[in-house]
Amino acid sequence: LRNGNGIDLRYTPPGRQRGNLAEQGVKWVKKRVHRTMSATGAHKRLWNYCVLYETDVFNRIHQPKNNRTGWESVYGNQPDISEYLDFEFYGWIWFWDMVEKKA
Repeated sequence: LRNGNGIDLRYTPPGRQRGNLAEQGVKWVKKRVHRTMSATGAHKRLWNYCVLYETDVFNRIHQPKNNRTGWESVYGNQPDISEYLDFEFYGWIWFWDMVEKKA
């Protein structure tokens, strides 16, 4: 089957997720989210932020199949991963309030 733009349409039978390659990515993200939430002790209501974090990390990881990251495939330049090296998904942050504390 083809649509009006000449793109091949493929359908996966119900209950047969193995035939759909996108399902493998969904499985990977769900596994990473569960692992990250358990390891950090983050509250369950933060799961949607963890999904965003893990998908951002996944898009910036080198893919051997393409020999580049997902970010490079879309935008054409190498991603900046410094924010992911400095901060993890969930953690305590301490700050010094200079207004109230007078030396």
